[in-house]
Amino acid sequence: MLFGNLIFLLGVPVAIVQLFRAYGGADVGARIRFLDSANLKARNGNFEAAIKAYQGILSTHPIAAGVKYNIALAFLHQNRTEDAAKMLEFTLADCSNYLPAAGLLADCYEKLGRTEELSALKSSWRIVEEAETEASDAVE
Repeated sequence: MLFGNLIFLLGVPVAIVQLFRAYGGADVGARIRFLDSANLKARNGNFEAAIKAYQGILSTHPIAAGVKYNIALAFLHQNRTEDAAKMLEFTLADCSNYLPAAGLLADCYEKLGRTEELSALKSSWRIVEEAETEASDAVE
């Protein structure tokens, strides 16, 4: 009987660890420490603290397009379009085919009136226009 149930006994510690990670064990076993807490700060509207936390992550992981994209989103929530555009440029430098960043950068350039950069971006990213169309269709 003990050997018949042994396989289930071995799975219990693993299940407990996974349960802890899923329900609040922020950053336990995460590849990028403190990312969960930074994202939580951003979701709660504490954008300045989120930006500082993301910048702390960048000090240990300097090539992280997703983290830089999150910083750009936080900047946009603070109406800091120029800073967001710069961060999105850094995002595309890390990951040159990051379509959401390219679409958002196009929006920033348009808001800032940077028509030369916008046309250069659109010519190098023909799919940016498609992404903008898809995004506007999703909103409707």
